[in-house]
Amino acid sequence: MNPLPIRNIHAALSEAVPDQAVGISLAHLSGDDAFSLYATEIPPGKRLTAHFHQQGDELYQVIKGKGLLWTVDAKASPAPEQQGPATVVEGDTFIIPPLTVHQLMNPGPEPLVMVFGCPTSHVTTDRQLVENLVVENTGGL
Repeated sequence: MNPLPIRNIHAALSEAVPDQAVGISLAHLSGDDAFSLYATEIPPGKRLTAHFHQQGDELYQVIKGKGLLWTVDAKASPAPEQQGPATVVEGDTFIIPPLTVHQLMNPGPEPLVMVFGCPTSHVTTDRQLVENLVVENTGGL
């Protein structure tokens, strides 16, 4: 019997690979094409590029730090209404449904560390980049 694969989030983050499309680094923790877990760290003052996925939920868990989250229903008509920013803090969890534009920003002084689960396609082929949602004058957390 093969041992159960166990991966430490902190060790994984030290080997995270830059994802130029969304502007952060990702570390694959476990899973397969249907559903995988990833770790990411958003440095202070940085933000994820706004994007959405056609299929599959994206589940987030905030491990450390604070962030701001903006969302827009990409399928709303005639004009989608932006939601946010919502503050997310250590211990928070949230789900981003398909066709929901989302963007996270770390305005705080510490790194924002998160684990997220999704189909592997969310970090490869099923990612549509869109216009920035972040309003720069957000104040501190």
